[in-house]
Amino acid sequence: IMHSGAAASKIYGGFPMCPVPNFNVSGCGQAFTPTVGRLYELSGYAFVSSLDVIPGNEVCAYNRMIAKVVFFNAASGGSEIASNEVVIGDFDTPLDQWIPFNVTAIAPTGALRVEVLLLYLQPGCDGGAVFTDDISFGMLPPLPTVTNQLVNPSFTGNLTGWTTFGNV
Repeated sequence: IMHSGAAASKIYGGFPMCPVPNFNVSGCGQAFTPTVGRLYELSGYAFVSSLDVIPGNEVCAYNRMIAKVVFFNAASGGSEIASNEVVIGDFDTPLDQWIPFNVTAIAPTGALRVEVLLLYLQPGCDGGAVFTDDISFGMLPPLPTVTNQLVNPSFTGNLTGWTTFGNV
């Protein structure tokens, strides 16, 4: 199974201590030095095979795979200071087709390292796997300065200029 080229990655759970469920994370990643204030994008393709489906019906309680961009306050170790992620494979993913994904994040002040992660989260003993291919990560060109047209964008105690509905 590959989107292009000769191979793709396959990531799946490690089944630690099964049949007693024990949360497990499998995956891969790379680290880079970011430029503060710039927008970074991780993109690629994900595939869930009908021969190795991910069971379940609730994203956070069942197996899933995420693509994540995370910034840290140290060149190694340190603490996570900002991140963004997207689920790229779970019980609801269409089977037997390559699905494009992307996730973006802006490097915050104090970011000394950015990590690109493909993580398979396995909270139980369920099976399933996700293939990924044609992964790309890079810094996007600077965005043009745009004048904010919203009235009261910081919600300074009221909702002046906003039309409200439901529970606000």
